[in-house]
Amino acid sequence: MKTLAEGVEELQKLLEVSTQLWLLGAGASFDAKIPLMYSLTNRVRSMLVAPFSTNVSEIVNELPSDCHIEHILSHIGDLIAITSRTKTKSTKLGALDVSLDELQQTHRAIISAIATTIRYGYREASGGNPEEIGSLTNPIVEIESHKNFIRQLFKARSNLEGRSSISFLTTNYDTLLEDALALEQRQTIDGFVGGSIGYWTGHGLDPAHAVPPKSHVILKLHGSVDWLRSESGTLLRSRYGTKYLSNLSDTLIYPQATKYVETQKDPFANIFN
Repeated sequence: MKTLAEGVEELQKLLEVSTQLWLLGAGASFDAKIPLMYSLTNRVRSMLVAPFSTNVSEIVNELPSDCHIEHILSHIGDLIAITSRTKTKSTKLGALDVSLDELQQTHRAIISAIATTIRYGYREASGGNPEEIGSLTNPIVEIESHKNFIRQLFKARSNLEGRSSISFLTTNYDTLLEDALALEQRQTIDGFVGGSIGYWTGHGLDPAHAVPPKSHVILKLHGSVDWLRSESGTLLRSRYGTKYLSNLSDTLIYPQATKYVETQKDPFANIFN
């Protein structure tokens, strides 16, 4: 059995490898007060109003007991696709007759609730600690863990940066990784160009290609809370608080597992490629 010191030494060797691709999942943002999947599911369901909350309850009754919000989104996506091909443009959810328009509105309501929760943070009550709900005027999301990760990752690489490539792959919707990189004076290559509002070009997403010093590719497989589809269809990256890009139901996150067509359009086609 290896000692702790030997384990630390091996970890240090890995950190010095010239080409690295880091995979970050949901747990990476938990300390930042962004909920894990089942906590997110409960929070989103509590935010929905009728008839959307009723529709989701009927869908949950049809799914396995361990379903979460991404399963629900996938199921609604399937129902929308099927219902759009019917004569009546409606479907059954339990004893309910639900129109195509109402299904689409339910989907948009869920996306909006997810975007709000991830943007501003949420921590469910636990261990005697009260529930915390972030908002536009009182966000609770922390970034220290991500900043410490980035800082430690590059701490001993000052002489290796010119010969190294470090990229990131994440399934998270939040912007903590790219924010932490910026706070540590590093550039993010995510397929967008521009300032606070960026537009999609898809260039430079291949981690195998050379990137400028202190620049790092981030591939966000499930989209992001700051990716929005404008009325004209343009894909934009936008920060919060603008009147003209304020509809959070236009947030581009999570192409449903069975919605193949979504993965064939940008940004997901470019990212998956």
